Amino acid sequence: MQLCLAESYSTDTSADHPSVAFTLRKGIKFQDGTDFNAQAVKWCLDNDAKPGSSQIGQTTNWKSVEVVDGYTIRINLKTWQNTALRPFAGASGYIISPTAYQKTEPTGRNITWSAPALSLKLNS
Repeated sequence: MQLCLAESYSTDTSADHPSVAFTLRKGIKFQDGTDFNAQAVKWCLDNDAKPGSSQIGQTTNWKSVEVVDGYTIRINLKTWQNTALRPFAGASGYIISPTAYQKTEPTGRNITWSAPALSLKLNS
């Protein structure tokens, strides 16, 4: 697998604390100048998990999204599933600037989307 804006990831498959964690690349900014960091990623992932989100189906196994430090984000899972990484290879991996989104409320139009920041590309 190949990561884009995350430099590494780890998984905890234990029954007690299943999770996926991403360590993000440092020194990256969104087009509007907002820092790309764990807080920005948490904001996007929390929005994906909100009722009514088009991504809610991919987030049903998420218990919580946690900022570990400025550049590490952990998605705590209800149970470990071998598909736990799948949402990050799709739409949930697209991270937008929270600042840009909030300025364009309620439509969210005219936002520059990142490449799938957390996305995983499978090498064949």
